[in-house]
This record gives sequence, C-alpha cells and structure tokens, in this order.
Amino acid sequence: MSDEREMANEPLESSAEKDPIKRVLAAHQGDTRAAIAGLLADVDYLQQRLAYASLTVSYGFVRGWLPTHERLAR
Repeated sequence: MSDEREMANEPLESSAEKDPIKRVLAAHQGDTRAAIAGLLADVDYLQQRLAYASLTVSYGFVRGWLPTHERLAR
C-alpha cells in the first residue's frame, strides 16, 4: 500500500527525460555541434578505458571473452 502512495507522489517524467537525444541536446543548450563533440569525446574516453581494462583482465577470468574495440554492426 505504501508503494502505491509513493508512486502517486512521484512526478511524471517529461518527454525530454525519457528521450536520450533530447537529454543530450538539453545538456548542450540545443547546440548540435557541441552535443556531437561531447559524445565523440565520451566515445574516445570509453575506448581508452576499454583498452586499459583489456590489458588488466586475464583471458581466463573472462572465460575466453575478449572485448572488441570496434562497434558491432546492427
């Protein structure tokens, strides 16, 4: 019963909060070039972290799985 009351008191998410594209654009004040630059910087950072993690994790620990550094086609 208390869960229902808590859920009723929570504010509904706006459409910008649900849509990741709108969130990224809002974070960059609608500047699409800044948003793309920020996302590319994030990708570069994450690729660097993945490369570092790949060096520190043993092959046996991950049971033969090795991370790929290229994006898989969808």
